Amino acid sequence: MVAATNVRMPDEIHERLKAWAREENRSLNDLTVEILDQATRRWAARRALAAACRVREEVRARHGELSDSAPLLRTLREERASRG
Repeated sequence: MVAATNVRMPDEIHERLKAWAREENRSLNDLTVEILDQATRRWAARRALAAACRVREEVRARHGELSDSAPLLRTLREERASRG
């Protein structure tokens, strides 16, 4: 399904978008969809990162600073690799 919407924007932005689309031999719609897709993906990633940071802070508040697991994981991987 494809939704349709109208977007009002200043003429200057519209002209720049048209020039950009023309330069890349693409439709204005295609270019606009790509720009919006990239922007909404960045927005979603920022939200996910903020949520992860909140959880990390909640864990720290409850349990204090936790040790770094990287050295333990490295040792386990090296042991597994040495066993063949």
